[in-house]
Amino acid sequence: MKMSKINLLLDKDEINDHLNNFFYSCINEICGCEGPTYQQFIKIGWNEDEYNDIHTLICNLFTNPTLLYLDKTKLPQEFLEFPENIQAQMFDCLKEKQEYLINALMKKNSQKSIQTLIDFDWRLKVVLGSSKVASLKVPLLQLDLKVMENEIENNVDLELNKHELDHLIKTLESAI
Repeated sequence: MKMSKINLLLDKDEINDHLNNFFYSCINEICGCEGPTYQQFIKIGWNEDEYNDIHTLICNLFTNPTLLYLDKTKLPQEFLEFPENIQAQMFDCLKEKQEYLINALMKKNSQKSIQTLIDFDWRLKVVLGSSKVASLKVPLLQLDLKVMENEIENNVDLELNKHELDHLIKTLESAI
């Protein structure tokens, strides 16, 4: 859809009140919360194709890192093509949600390049003996890590003795 048509759809006086909600909903979707639906904004008067085009454009625009500088000299061309009143509304939404957007985009970007811990589970075991030694009584920690890399979830299973667990804890504490 051409930008001029989108501007006509956005620059109606009767939808001005709904645009802030629409912009905030798009930002929420980017941040991993529930996003806007066509049914929520059906009263604006857009058909479903127009809604989908505008939703895609706004979400793509809000995920543009240069927009998060909130510096008028660094704004992307798509942003500058909107009417000034729409730009002002977007700018206000971005100012308020800037920190959330930055965190969401950093998290999304980091998950593409490095393994990211999503969840973990642990169990404590005691090895009482083996075929060679009658009584060991060695405590072991079984640590199951769920990690995401390149949008693929993997499980990493570790079995640590006391010395290895102490080393892991010291390493994690030093990373903070």
